[in-house]
Amino acid sequence: SSIQITFTNTVSNVAGLQLGSASATFGTQRTQWGITYTGSGSGAGGTSVGTNTPAPILQQFGLPSSGTCDTAASKDLNWANVASGGWAISWGQWMNGGKGGAVCSRTLVYSATKAAWTVAT
Repeated sequence: SSIQITFTNTVSNVAGLQLGSASATFGTQRTQWGITYTGSGSGAGGTSVGTNTPAPILQQFGLPSSGTCDTAASKDLNWANVASGGWAISWGQWMNGGKGGAVCSRTLVYSATKAAWTVAT
């Protein structure tokens, strides 16, 4: 039995994120990989091409002193026509000068079947 796996760097993007009322901007380097594998032996074998979807994106901003995460979220966080909402209260180590604190958090995932970004549920 044998298997050969090939990783191919297919796309690199830079995404910016505005966090909290301090308007700090953090750049994120995201790399997309294509995976091809072939194999033979007692298993299914054959050739297959793995999914080529971007990694999930975590979005966070500081928990507001009043109101909800959904009402406080900037429309600038609705990347790639993602609907607003889907925020939950979580913990972010980056808050309060690295001491940590409450944040509003959600994860965007790419749906290959919809060919679009969606909010993870």
